[in-house]
Amino acid sequence: MHTLLTAPLQLSVNGKTMMFLPVPMTNGFPSRSLSASGGLWIRFLKSNGRRIELDEKDTSRVQAYMRQHGTEALTEDGNTAFTVVGYVLQECDPSVCGSPFEPA
Repeated sequence: MHTLLTAPLQLSVNGKTMMFLPVPMTNGFPSRSLSASGGLWIRFLKSNGRRIELDEKDTSRVQAYMRQHGTEALTEDGNTAFTVVGYVLQECDPSVCGSPFEPA
């Protein structure tokens, strides 16, 4: 038997340690669907969702982790997902991309 473990990405935000894991993105990436209307990207982002401000260094770390794991979404608790928008982790909904992730 082969077990695959994914090390979480650890960030310190406002003095709080947060541990994020990648959300599988099996049906493509919403940022690649940009069009005049925004399409999938607009539905992917939760405009009234939580936002976590990041500095430039942490933003680069998050982006590298996402590229390494082939995702555009991370989760800390398995219920709420986030994606990078500028220097912010913006709450998002990976299920609009056909991801098996089911937000709470």
